Amino acid sequence: MSQISNNNARIAKNTIFLYFRMILLMAVSLYTSRVVLSTLGIEDYGIYNVVGGIVSMLAFFNGTMSGVTQRYITFAIGERDEKKIQKVFSTALWLHWLIAFVIFIFSETIGLWFVVNKLTIPNNREFAAFWVYQFSLLTTIVLVVSIPYNACLIAYEKMSAFAYISITEAIFKLLIVYVISVAGNDKLIVYAALIFCVQLFIRMLYNIYCKKHFPKMIGKPYLHKSIAKSMTGFTVWSFWGGLATVGMTQGLNILLNIFFGPGVNAAKAVSSQVENAVQGFVTNFQVAMNPQIIKNYASKEIDKMQGLLFSGCKFSFFLLFLFALPIIVSCPFILKLWLVKIPDHTINFLRITMLILLVNSMSTPVMTAVNATGKIKKYQVIIGSIQLMIVPISYIALRLEAPAESVFVVYLFITLIAQISRLLILKPLINLSIRKFFKKVYYPALKVFFISSIIPGIIWIKYSNSDIVFIIELFVCLLSAIICIYYIGFDREERNFIKLKIKSKINRK
Repeated sequence: MSQISNNNARIAKNTIFLYFRMILLMAVSLYTSRVVLSTLGIEDYGIYNVVGGIVSMLAFFNGTMSGVTQRYITFAIGERDEKKIQKVFSTALWLHWLIAFVIFIFSETIGLWFVVNKLTIPNNREFAAFWVYQFSLLTTIVLVVSIPYNACLIAYEKMSAFAYISITEAIFKLLIVYVISVAGNDKLIVYAALIFCVQLFIRMLYNIYCKKHFPKMIGKPYLHKSIAKSMTGFTVWSFWGGLATVGMTQGLNILLNIFFGPGVNAAKAVSSQVENAVQGFVTNFQVAMNPQIIKNYASKEIDKMQGLLFSGCKFSFFLLFLFALPIIVSCPFILKLWLVKIPDHTINFLRITMLILLVNSMSTPVMTAVNATGKIKKYQVIIGSIQLMIVPISYIALRLEAPAESVFVVYLFITLIAQISRLLILKPLINLSIRKFFKKVYYPALKVFFISSIIPGIIWIKYSNSDIVFIIELFVCLLSAIICIYYIGFDREERNFIKLKIKSKINRK
């Protein structure tokens, strides 16, 4: 029991650090994106996001390696094998430098050809688009070689480092906003160049921190063949998952650009900004929890692992729902407060995106549990194949002259199918009871979703969309969600635990 309490305390402490980091970055990100959109204009903002997205699409393999690196380092820590930890890090670093080189070659050939010949870019902005592409490539390469260092911090649960370094990152991003507002040259090029400079500096800070705090672990890139073989085999089956992620993000971005132009890309970029901000509330909790899932499996404590899986999925949904419900209901008012000019389609994009996030909020703990077992072949092939269908189905819909919103509707339905499939795949790996999962996770989540939406929904339908009504809606949404989560979403044991925590905090004061 003491060990469980210590683990829960560690998760709570790390979550607090990550929330501090997230709130800071979210505030800066929402403010800077508002100013950047206003300064660059809708067209240039759309160009930056779709052109930079091409590099991200070619770098999807890096996203796969990120999860693999974190899994192997965390697993080695769970086994308490220091020599293996050092070997895993050195091999991961070697592989990431190789990936960076491959990304550079492909980006300067296939990627550049696609940008020049296939994207819808106004003639007078082709030069700017070229340099945005180059700086986005350099930024991506910096992020690629940073992955092993970030994986170390997460695996060792040193979340405070993210919070402290993020203060510096936030300050520099605020400076970028000021610089582009007074820049006399092409503001789009200046913005892309400054983003690269900030990422390079932040990468150096992470490097310095890791070398100082993990000197025995951090070494030079070196290929340990046995570990590289194991990691590469793990990565190969993660390939489809990485490819599917690209299809869900940059693939749809490209389709929207081809069929509708940069203006709709700007609308998707705005919805993605809000999506990333809201998702951060869940991601931070999951980042603090995921190492414990992997370590419990590594130490053969399957019951504890399953308990953490149930709690992680349910709490992830509730954390996200607290923000998703007000955004869905009061979306026009929120965007009006945030942006100077709202691109067309943004409101519909954002509302459907929030529904997708709610479904996806429960996917990460399940995926982490599968990764912990190491048996990912079936998972990646099936889930990756399901998710890859988003792009061709969306393409068919757009060819049939469906509206831009149709790609998000397709995304939502595919996400629902993928989530059910994840549970069926995980079931035999850890002897998971699907019935128990539905009872402990889906049932309370659905009750909270529908019951807490009743009163906000009535206000939304019956009353005019004045600013006063929107403010009331925001308050009612938040209050309704909190009450329903506490009395309907949590069971008696969870409510008692919360009461005890609150009483202990009050007594300390």
